[in-house]
Amino acid sequence: MRAPTVILAGLLLAACGGSDPGGGTKTLYVNASTGSDGSRDGTWIAVEVRDGSKDGAVLDDAVVRVTDDEGNARTLKFTGVSFGSFAAGVYLDTDFEFKGGTRLEVERGNDNLFAYLEHPGLTTITRPIANTTFDRTKEEVLRIEWKDERGRGAMFVDVDLSRADYQRTLEGDPGFHEIEANRLKTTGDERIRVERYNEITLAGGAAGSRFKAVTFHEISLKVE
Repeated sequence: MRAPTVILAGLLLAACGGSDPGGGTKTLYVNASTGSDGSRDGTWIAVEVRDGSKDGAVLDDAVVRVTDDEGNARTLKFTGVSFGSFAAGVYLDTDFEFKGGTRLEVERGNDNLFAYLEHPGLTTITRPIANTTFDRTKEEVLRIEWKDERGRGAMFVDVDLSRADYQRTLEGDPGFHEIEANRLKTTGDERIRVERYNEITLAGGAAGSRFKAVTFHEISLKVE
């Protein structure tokens, strides 16, 4: 069964004006995530659907449809295997072009949900340069800068340095983050990861329903 025309029209309008939490019957728990590292094979969308709540039974008989900003629609197939943090089976698609936003529709009998989420653009770390050396004895801070492919800001940014065991979540998207040099560890392979994401609560879903869109970039750096 296809969503009513009025719903589709609302979603099309939302695509022009930013994210929209949408609506629905509030009877399905939906946990959706889409993301990209800039490559087709590093792009995915996964949608978990449960009956009534986050602890409800996983539903494998829903119809999950996504539509990009150019009107290209596809129906996701259910897979019973785990994917990332999803462990009990999801509706999944991979290896596609990451567009500016996703319209999500979920239907199961009389239960339904719809929403639109604007994606951040693809993320590129511009400073420091990958595979260069940072001398923490001469510099007071390590300044990390990034840019968005489309010039968009994100709602949240995670900055992670694996060897220094450093992680910060920034609200808003300042485009840079500085870390005191004495927080770093001497290593030939410090991995810097910047992950930028938008996330909304799905108004038409059961409590806790959410939709997240993330783009990320990771580089290696030598620290002396």
